[in-house]
Amino acid sequence: MPRLKHNQAEPLALIPLQQERVNYFYNLLEKDKKAFDDYTPLNRQEIEDFLFGPNSVSFEIGDGVGLCTLVFSGVNAYVQMVMFDWFYRDYICHQVIEEAFSRGAERITSTVTEDRNNARHLVLSLGFRYEGTLRKAFYRDGPFADGPGKYFDIELYGLSKEAWYGNRSNDSSGSDIGSGSDRGRSSSFSGSEQRG
Repeated sequence: MPRLKHNQAEPLALIPLQQERVNYFYNLLEKDKKAFDDYTPLNRQEIEDFLFGPNSVSFEIGDGVGLCTLVFSGVNAYVQMVMFDWFYRDYICHQVIEEAFSRGAERITSTVTEDRNNARHLVLSLGFRYEGTLRKAFYRDGPFADGPGKYFDIELYGLSKEAWYGNRSNDSSGSDIGSGSDRGRSSSFSGSEQRG
């Protein structure tokens, strides 16, 4: 899928998502279902239900440049995010994290399929720590060299409110200092893979 072309100036705003924008985002997601594990392979109605569910808070990033959803479950917020120009901006990620914590989350969870190296790098650079793997928990349609579809491991990463604010006072990057939990891989938000 080609990068979304736009002429919007930085910084992009984090704007509460309006229901009339669902078709716009659904059409972008449909262009490359394999690229956006965060929101696909949901159909149109399932995406709308997810974006505006009773525990969801969704944001448009800029004027249609990206999409972010926080799903709250108890003290946890799951984060799903895509940038259609494939360019991840630290300041947007920081705003999303601040939004989750300001709405009462004590921790944020991000999930990354095993083949999404850039997503892994992003969550680790933000201070998330590796917490475990759900083996073969995500199915993606192919074709792949070895068959029509494939099961992938899902890696779980977490960031506590205490670590975010504690480390930010000592380290401007917001990273979880000394976590050492990169599982031997290159030191990402969830699911969708940055290209280029």
